[in-house]
Amino acid sequence: MIYLKEGIEEKVKKWNSKEVHIVTDFDRTITDFSTPTSWSLLSRSGLTPNEYVFDRQALYENYHKYENDPSIDEEFRCKMMKEWFEGHIALFIKHRINKEIFERIIYNEMMQFREKGKEFLELTYRKNIPVIIISAGLKVFIDSFLQKNGCLFENTYIVSNELVFDDGGIPISFCGETIHMANKSEVSLPDEIRARLDARPNIILLGDGISDIKMVSEDKREYAVKIGFLNEEDRNNVELFKQKFDIVIAEEDASFAKVIELLNQLQEG
Repeated sequence: MIYLKEGIEEKVKKWNSKEVHIVTDFDRTITDFSTPTSWSLLSRSGLTPNEYVFDRQALYENYHKYENDPSIDEEFRCKMMKEWFEGHIALFIKHRINKEIFERIIYNEMMQFREKGKEFLELTYRKNIPVIIISAGLKVFIDSFLQKNGCLFENTYIVSNELVFDDGGIPISFCGETIHMANKSEVSLPDEIRARLDARPNIILLGDGISDIKMVSEDKREYAVKIGFLNEEDRNNVELFKQKFDIVIAEEDASFAKVIELLNQLQEG
């Protein structure tokens, strides 16, 4: 099922492809809901100690409940997300999860595109539409997944959590500010990327959670078409998704077909 607010398709048809850019989440938006997130690849790889998997699951059970609950105070949510991510770094150190493990995981086939996700990225490249991926995941896995699938295009820029390794190859921190679900609105893009977007005021936003709307600042949301993928675990939130997003794609294992259709309706020239 696809839900569209009145007039949205007509709005997109008036846009020129040279005046559009895309802001998107990665895990379970570009990738399929049924495949591991960039964070869970480690625990599901079979390459980490059982003790790490146990401790990682305990962290998940303690903090995941705060991630997407709209009733939780935003300041408290940010605090919980920061604790969660810092706690995971502590697990890397505690269990000596080294760089070699990350490099071996890069070559597995566990992560998969959402249906027509690869075609979506290929189309944005052909149309030269900038794609900004803002992800609370791990940049090392996002980079490698796109590169392995021939989709790490020059029109794509990835803003995600980049690990810093010590001399022994153990991740000890993130490079710069930690990016989590609750602070995507605070993400700063490099000046050269911002310069590319100045002449592209129209935005197509893609995400699988209500918090993903924050990837675009409030003052720019009126220019955005917000598309939400309603994954299976969020089926009870369909009315909230319909309220927050302009288009809700709620089919089981929903594909990028509708997004591709919209991109092909953009004016050229």
